Amino acid sequence: MSNKYRQQQKEDYLEKTFTEYIGCHPTYTIPLIRAHNFIMRDIGPINSAVRYYVAIMAASRHRCSYLVHFLRREFLAIGGDADWLKGLEYAPIKLQSLNTINKILAHQPWLLKTTHIQLLFGQSLTKNINSWTLPELTHAIIIMAHFHSLCSLAFGCRFGYEPPECNGEEDGEYEEIEIEELRFDGDGSSTIKKIVKRSPASRLIVERCRQLEQEDANLAKIMNSFTMATAASGAGKRKHKYHNNNNNKSSSTTS
Repeated sequence: MSNKYRQQQKEDYLEKTFTEYIGCHPTYTIPLIRAHNFIMRDIGPINSAVRYYVAIMAASRHRCSYLVHFLRREFLAIGGDADWLKGLEYAPIKLQSLNTINKILAHQPWLLKTTHIQLLFGQSLTKNINSWTLPELTHAIIIMAHFHSLCSLAFGCRFGYEPPECNGEEDGEYEEIEIEELRFDGDGSSTIKKIVKRSPASRLIVERCRQLEQEDANLAKIMNSFTMATAASGAGKRKHKYHNNNNNKSSSTTS
């Protein structure tokens, strides 16, 4: 990958879109950009061309033209085979084998079974060049799941249309909060603290979530009390029945 492309990539990558459309929510945007770059640009078991093609497969399932167009451009820019873009049947068999998992993850992820994974991973035991190693398959599935989610974000935020405005007046309503961030390096992990802005809407959502959690906790207490009361009542009835049976037996013996 050329240095010129690396410089362009820093400006043209998806984080620019994320910043334009959801930059008003930095507590969500920052982790999203970090995770996205880690999945697509950091060191991993599969190369960049395969990563982008898998991402194209994922975005195509939802017909997300914005992401597909962007990913096609990036795929070609890093030297991907243009013939692969003619259709899945033109891609290597190894990539074609992901089609079933991609469809399931995109539309009915609860139907994914271990057999789907074992079918792709098990082939590696036979040294088949078209098989997936476990690290490769794990990375590919993460990419698919990531871009399936990004399609929903792209449709919901209308990526490609006029982005929402975040002017100075809106910024004035934001509050600064401190968050903890876990970072990993060669020597292990470390926790750092940083200050980010949170919009009033985000605060309301957090407060509502806390209310729901409290309501769930209260409901759990009520259900627990009801269960204990029911159990105690049942035990009392059994004990009463036991005493009645004993009394009846005693009466029969006496008579």
